[in-house]
Amino acid sequence: MSDKACKTPLIDLLRSVPITHRAEWEIQWAEDGTPTGHAMSPIGKLCHDAADRIAELEATIERVGELPKSWMPVLTSNENGQITATRRVLTPGQCAIELQAALKEERT
Repeated sequence: MSDKACKTPLIDLLRSVPITHRAEWEIQWAEDGTPTGHAMSPIGKLCHDAADRIAELEATIERVGELPKSWMPVLTSNENGQITATRRVLTPGQCAIELQAALKEERT
């Protein structure tokens, strides 16, 4: 037997939850303490949606490859040898433009 623990990938754990699984809880009670109202949450569907989104994001990361160089921090050092990382602050529009350019460059 191995001493190493095996890790199940998060996507597999999320997809192992039955899609029809729901959680139910009481939210309202009568004066005598009996429940008169409840709420439900579609836990299974939420888990499957999360797994799909994670898979989609992983595929996007693979497709893009590496981040555009302009997104990388610039490393500088002072006279004492201390290293500082700085980066440009991009607006959402600038990020979208640079990401589109990176995708276009990858496709060519």
